[in-house]
Amino acid sequence: MDRDADTNVPNSNGGPDGLVVFRWGRYEIENYLLHPDALCRYASKGNSPRQTSIWDNAITKAFQRNFPAMADWLVDIPAVSDVKGSRIVVEALASADVPAEKRELYMVATCMRPEEIHPDVRRCLDIIAKCVPVVTPMMEANAAPVDEGGVEGPNDGIDEADVE
Repeated sequence: MDRDADTNVPNSNGGPDGLVVFRWGRYEIENYLLHPDALCRYASKGNSPRQTSIWDNAITKAFQRNFPAMADWLVDIPAVSDVKGSRIVVEALASADVPAEKRELYMVATCMRPEEIHPDVRRCLDIIAKCVPVVTPMMEANAAPVDEGGVEGPNDGIDEADVE
């Protein structure tokens, strides 16, 4: 859950019927995307080095306007934890001519390196992993022959008698 502006909401490890509640330590989940290097990689995906340099500069300047110099993006200081991160990420990308809406920001996470992932995110993923049963794949399913024509065969379920 996002904590939004409420800094006093406790984190709960359990709820009714085994419900696990995890509350982010930061204002909203997008605050964990506040990492200029990850945003630069996202903005520059598939573009020329020259264009990438321009975007990197724009994103760096956007972060300089919003955060203290030399901020550690993995440390929960108020300047990083208590701002509306989605707004800053959208504005930083817009300054680099990479328009993005809040609902698309999850794609920035695909550009993050393991060392850029905040401990809160790792902890949440560990909680989820403990809730999901481990399923071992059946060897018979792995050894099944490949059906080149798909489940219904080469005509995808179309009876040739019905085709005029």
